[in-house]
Amino acid sequence: ALKQLRGQQPPPGQQPLTEVVAMTGDGTNDAPALTVADVGFAMNSGTSIAKDAADILLLDDAFSSIVSAVKWGRNVYDSITKFLQFQLTANVVAVSTACAGAILLHESPLSAVQMLWVNLIMDSLASLALATEAPTDAMLDLAPCRPDQPLITPTVAKHVGGQAAFQLTVLAAMLLGLHGTAGGAGTAAAAAGATQAAAGALQALSAPLSALFGDVQDA
Repeated sequence: ALKQLRGQQPPPGQQPLTEVVAMTGDGTNDAPALTVADVGFAMNSGTSIAKDAADILLLDDAFSSIVSAVKWGRNVYDSITKFLQFQLTANVVAVSTACAGAILLHESPLSAVQMLWVNLIMDSLASLALATEAPTDAMLDLAPCRPDQPLITPTVAKHVGGQAAFQLTVLAAMLLGLHGTAGGAGTAAAAAGATQAAAGALQALSAPLSALFGDVQDA
C-alpha cells in the first residue's frame, strides 16, 4: 500500500510521500498495519500473528530498544560511508601514483608487492578500525537518510577528491625531488620505499583529515 501511495502523483499543493513509516503492535488487529509499514515492530508478548507480520521482534517489550535499533542502523550506514571514503581515497592515490610514475619516470614507483601491501595490510587494518566504531548518542541527532540516497554522496566525493589531491601533491613533490637527486635508472627504485612509507602515513591520516572538509554526514 505504501509503495502504491509513493508511486502515485500527489494532489496539487501536497508533497509526495517519501518518509519511512514504522509501526508497533502486539495484537492480531495490528497485523495488517505491521505488514504494510516499511518497518514493523512487534512485542514479544504479542500474538503469533503480529510476530509473523512484523520485521523486528522486541524481546524485552521496551520502546527504548527501538531507539537503540535506530542508533545502530545509522552507525552501520555511517561506518560503510567512512569505509568507502577511505578505500576510494587510498586506491585513487595508489593508482594515480603508479600510472603517473610509469608515464613520467618510465617505471612505476610502486612495485606489485608494495601495491599488495598497501591494499591487503594497511587498508585492511585501517578499514576495520573505521568500520567497528561503536554508536554514540550523537547518531540520533543526524538527519535520517532517504532509502534512495546513494552511498557516494556529493559530500563524500568532495572528501575523496580533496584528500586524494592533498596526498598526490605530497607524493608528487617527493617523487620529483628524488628524481632530481637520484636520477637515471635508479630513480624509481629509490622512490619506491619513500613513496610506500609516505602513502602509509597519509592513508593513516585520511580519517582525521576528513574533519578539515566537514563531517561525512554534512550536507
